[in-house]
Amino acid sequence: MWLRFFIAFCCLCGILQTKPSEDFLKIPPLSDVAQRNFVLTTQDFDAKYRVFTAIAKSNQESQKPNIQKILVLLDGNAHFPLALNLLAQFPISSLMLVGVGYVGNVAYDLENRTLDYTPKLTNESLKNPQRFQKGGGAEEFSVFLQQRILTPLKKQYPTAEISLFGHSFGGLFCLWSYLNSADSFDSYFCASPSLWWGEGEILKDIKNIHTNKPIILSIGELENPAKMAYSPMEVRDLAKQLKDKGQEVEFIIFKDKGHGDGILEAILEFLKSNGAQL
Repeated sequence: MWLRFFIAFCCLCGILQTKPSEDFLKIPPLSDVAQRNFVLTTQDFDAKYRVFTAIAKSNQESQKPNIQKILVLLDGNAHFPLALNLLAQFPISSLMLVGVGYVGNVAYDLENRTLDYTPKLTNESLKNPQRFQKGGGAEEFSVFLQQRILTPLKKQYPTAEISLFGHSFGGLFCLWSYLNSADSFDSYFCASPSLWWGEGEILKDIKNIHTNKPIILSIGELENPAKMAYSPMEVRDLAKQLKDKGQEVEFIIFKDKGHGDGILEAILEFLKSNGAQL
């Protein structure tokens, strides 16, 4: 039921850059199976961020949990329960799920995600600079992730691989992190990244890339990047350019999916790429 509910409102919303319906902003409920099989924790930071974690009970019961992979999802209020509900069907005891969201009772905090997930712009010749005035906080958000989330996790689980997932603006931040702070994570899944932000300014960072970290780029077959305008390169072209530079990149198209209703497909692929048998 929760799955049909979510997909229906994704279809109604279309894309996250537009004003979504009130129903779309509702946080998806956790399934009974997920609540039974996982130890769940929630912690707030600076009265702004809310971080969700889940470890399989079969692992948590041991004195020293054996965590081999840590999966971090942006837009945690929405994407953490979606991912956990999927994972609960075939739980992996050695996998830890982390959702980085915001304090509050909405699935997508539009104001904060616009600020945190978008890079600061340097181009003074933008055609429509007013469009990007509420963003630019990616670097500060990256510092928060490093100092408050990743450093403690790496200290507690020093051998675990840590992967990042983001969609739309979250996908943009994921790409920005890959291009500018690649050592933060061991792998990246950038779903439908908002390449149009700053009229494509992030793409200039490709020429100075210095990483061999694996990255997955995805997009819905029915998405129309031109609709947002100022996107000089589509995700497919971005994947090709990275591959031509010798990067370890995979490109996925979700058949018959748009920007909103492709979220669940992207999360599913993120889990599968990290060993989930779904």
